[in-house]
Amino acid sequence: QDIEFLYNVQHDCVLAKCTASGKQALMQERVESGVFDAFIEHKPIDRFVINTHAFHNAHLLRASLDHSLVVPVLLYPPEERRAKHTEFAQTLRRKQAEIKARAEQKK
Repeated sequence: QDIEFLYNVQHDCVLAKCTASGKQALMQERVESGVFDAFIEHKPIDRFVINTHAFHNAHLLRASLDHSLVVPVLLYPPEERRAKHTEFAQTLRRKQAEIKARAEQKK
């Protein structure tokens, strides 16, 4: 009755500095094979990552959290966005032209 919606959180391995320091013996027909497999040993931390853009109910999650926790993070500063857009567009046009030229050669 008190549950408003469900969501999924992930442990923040980057911040906790978790490493693949665990070792587990691999078994073959119930006998240790002498081969070991590494696994992540998670360190305790009370911080989690929520992907707010992958939910069907992301609007509920964003409404429940402080705005500073869900504000989009820009990949590039505003003053560089136009230049980056132009750079990516030129690269895409060049690749598309190469693909078209190869297709024409096959004809």
